[in-house]
Amino acid sequence: MTLQVMSAARRHAGAVSCDQTELMSVTARPRDVAVAYSKGTPLKTAIESRTSDRIDEVVVAAESEIADRYGAKSQGGTSLAPRV
Repeated sequence: MTLQVMSAARRHAGAVSCDQTELMSVTARPRDVAVAYSKGTPLKTAIESRTSDRIDEVVVAAESEIADRYGAKSQGGTSLAPRV
């Protein structure tokens, strides 16, 4: 849902404003990122539809790719969240 749609819905419900805030997210290791994306997002459904019994292998492969690209130390990044 876009910020504009959320703002319109909030105004309709009586809220005064809705904007975005930037949040920092930090993980201890690449595995945390791999598990979060592979098992904690709608991506899980896509993975399971292709390889329902191999999701743990996907997590290990994703962890390896993340570590190769960004290193094995803690990872951090920003995300946008709606603020009412």
